[in-house]
Amino acid sequence: VTYEVNNPTSKEMFFSIGAHPGFNFPLLEGESFTDYHLSFNGSERLETSVLEGPYLSSKKQLIAENTNELPLTYDLFKNDALIFENMNTDEISIRSHKHNKFVKVEFDGFPFVGVWTPGENAPFLCIEPWYGIADEVNPAKDFKKKKGIQSLQANETFTCRYSITIG
Repeated sequence: VTYEVNNPTSKEMFFSIGAHPGFNFPLLEGESFTDYHLSFNGSERLETSVLEGPYLSSKKQLIAENTNELPLTYDLFKNDALIFENMNTDEISIRSHKHNKFVKVEFDGFPFVGVWTPGENAPFLCIEPWYGIADEVNPAKDFKKKKGIQSLQANETFTCRYSITIG
């Protein structure tokens, strides 16, 4: 999936882009959510931004340190999405130790990635690459200073892409 943002004006333009791809999950009948894990293609310090309702707070929560795998539990999502910022890795896969089937999302360069499921027994999981982020609890008064906002100079084009592999 490729995004192209073009600024045809003579002024600086501000924007955000966010994807929301969701995947049926578990992948095979008879499996459960906890049979799966998130797999990263590098070692990560998994720290998520904490939400207060729909807003981003200044708090962070450490989930795991120095890992390339995160076991999935519904408890991980009790406070909504996991929001990772400036990850070392550029891909996240949903995998199981019981078989080789997987779903992989590659997102080179995206500054934020959300991982989300709406609650117990939801039949899907989302891996969401973002160039932008939710409003903060106490947002900047000037939109140009919004956390995660992107800017594009006059007559310039911004392009980014992410890919999904099902195996």
